[in-house]
Amino acid sequence: MAERLKDLKADLLRDKEVRRAYEDMAPEFEIARAIIKARAQAGLTQAELAERMETSQSYVARIESGRTCPT
Repeated sequence: MAERLKDLKADLLRDKEVRRAYEDMAPEFEIARAIIKARAQAGLTQAELAERMETSQSYVARIESGRTCPT
């Protein structure tokens, strides 16, 4: 399955508009990866991190998925 996803991603990125959109989102995904890594290293759940951030678990989930950028 991973190979099929890799092929699909390669096919999609051949389109210039798709590639540009993908590259434009890179900073948001970098933030998401950094948060996930730091949270995992600290041994925290999303709910625990949310409590420390004084926000909701669903907001942390959206940040980690790259669907929203933290403010």
